[in-house]
Amino acid sequence: APAPDARPAALGRELVDLPWREARGAALRAFERSYFERLLSECDGRVGEAARRADIDPRSLYDKLRALGLRREDFLAPRPP
Repeated sequence: APAPDARPAALGRELVDLPWREARGAALRAFERSYFERLLSECDGRVGEAARRADIDPRSLYDKLRALGLRREDFLAPRPP
């Protein structure tokens, strides 16, 4: 049996039912959203730090966040009262 890390990611039935191009686009959007949500969460909403870790320009990250419907404000660390 292949090592667990070598197995392909499980695809939902809804992706398999789509034409390849649509499924690829949907899977890519889901990956990007998950990736940037996790990254922003780990960086407490600091876009500059997230962009540095992702090795992309901060402006490009802002554009990507807007396209994915993500807001940096939703990932800011809570302020003490």
